[in-house]
Amino acid sequence: MALEPSYFDKTSDYPCGSPDNRYLLSIQNCGVTLDSTGRRVPVMEDVRNGNGRAIKSRLWSPDRVDRIDDPLDAVFWIMKDPVLGAAMGATLATKRSSAERLASGVDPEALVFEPFANPFRAYPLREDYEKFKGIFGRGVRCFVLNTGHFMGRKVPKDLTLQVLLDVVEGRCGFQGLVGGMDYLPIDGFEPPVDDPGYREVLRRSLEARIRFLGEREECTGGYDSLPDECVHAIGDLVAELGV
Repeated sequence: MALEPSYFDKTSDYPCGSPDNRYLLSIQNCGVTLDSTGRRVPVMEDVRNGNGRAIKSRLWSPDRVDRIDDPLDAVFWIMKDPVLGAAMGATLATKRSSAERLASGVDPEALVFEPFANPFRAYPLREDYEKFKGIFGRGVRCFVLNTGHFMGRKVPKDLTLQVLLDVVEGRCGFQGLVGGMDYLPIDGFEPPVDDPGYREVLRRSLEARIRFLGEREECTGGYDSLPDECVHAIGDLVAELGV
């Protein structure tokens, strides 16, 4: 059951005049100007504050429902292996949001690790790890969506929405990447799996996750320690890359 019947969305992808803006109920952190007829119109695309947000009507999505009776059998996360899926969640790499107030000198474009995308954790990291592993172990299929950039190319929002629909309706043909990870071939966004340079970048990314887990355990005196299986699952991927 949907707990939020509307959408909370960024405004940066919707320029003035976009038909999507007809569904905006309220807008935050955007300017306002007058059009040629004197009507007030919002200044979109983050040209004012860099952090525009809006509440969008549920009617924006043509097939929106607020309740389904089918059981949960898929989440957009990472993969089929419950241990590796939970391990990758515990080492989730992201960029700081434009909604955050960063300290002076902090690079907003730098990748950081934020376990399970939860910067407000008030309990041991292992609790999240075990609960997510339990979900994945019950047969829930897991996917990850890259909504940022891939190999320097921006992933458009329309492609993201189409992939979501294709996965839900079973129209996707995934191919093997490494270990228990598969990928969805999309023109312009296919990983060069046979390129040694790409495999090296992937290896460094995985090794950074292993280091992060060690640092996390040390800096919290064991409070955020995870089972050895977590590091081993990521280490097995590194070994399989063979670079």
